[in-house]
Amino acid sequence: MKINNHRVEIEETCKPEYIEAIKQYWALENNEFINKSTDLAKAFDLTAYAFSAIVKKESKFCLQIECDSCHNIETVQVKSQTNFATVKKDSYYSRTNKFNCSKCKALIQQQKLEVIEKQKQYLLEKQYSAIKNKNWLVLSPFELKVLRCIIKNEGISNLNYHFKNTSIKVLWSAIYTLRDLCLIVLHSNEDSNYVNRVTFLTELKTTLPEVEAVVKNEPKAKLNNVTQELKLRLTKNKAPKNGDSPVYSGVLNFPNDVLIEKGTQYTFGIWKREFDNLYFTLIPTDNIYQAPRQQAISSQPKHLRDAIQDFFDSSEFDF
Repeated sequence: MKINNHRVEIEETCKPEYIEAIKQYWALENNEFINKSTDLAKAFDLTAYAFSAIVKKESKFCLQIECDSCHNIETVQVKSQTNFATVKKDSYYSRTNKFNCSKCKALIQQQKLEVIEKQKQYLLEKQYSAIKNKNWLVLSPFELKVLRCIIKNEGISNLNYHFKNTSIKVLWSAIYTLRDLCLIVLHSNEDSNYVNRVTFLTELKTTLPEVEAVVKNEPKAKLNNVTQELKLRLTKNKAPKNGDSPVYSGVLNFPNDVLIEKGTQYTFGIWKREFDNLYFTLIPTDNIYQAPRQQAISSQPKHLRDAIQDFFDSSEFDF
């Protein structure tokens, strides 16, 4: 905050013995007041509250503040040091680290509202699309139960009670799945990731009985000799014809069918082997450790990263 000028105005009704103390109260250095009402009040055998009341009644502090955004000068009047601190806080915009005048503050607020409205419309479109595409078909029975509980209780406040025997990580993994499928929307505080409420479309509530019937009656595929794990050696192409030839190539024959399922989180790894070959493995993360779905191993909790690393370093691979 850049203060170009400031002055103290004292009322004519002020008693002479208070004038100097009031001037000291408003003494400003580097945008900070150097004297406190508690210390100044002692000279008059007054409480800090009583002295502050005299200051408010008999004086005002006028400042000319330059806006960091448009550089216009705005005049502000305050009646106490606390009032001044409030003005500083209200003028400061943390995202740009700037102090703004009332005009720029209004413009920033308008821009924020426009962004919120666009995001709201985007989320609505995604939610309607989720219902149209029946995104619930990929839900597990547990995830469907969580969705049903959220809709019934119109939020997540009672989830811990209804799923008290379920770990928090498993429960929130299901909640994040519902969010990623656009069946619900999680609302967080602007300055943190704390979820304060959950919303969903009314249409989803009326569709839920149909959802449960569809998921319940969804036929289960009967698969024999099927694995969800993919392990193979990528052999170096020793005779490339030109720069467009593949770096790794070869032929292979799987002894079993490999099932890669939509909506399932997988962990993959690639190791360097002799003769510049590579070893590739792909395995469902749940087969290693029950954990929230993420995009990369580095974003997983430390205990899960350690479990995955132990799995990679284990001797069960037959290279």
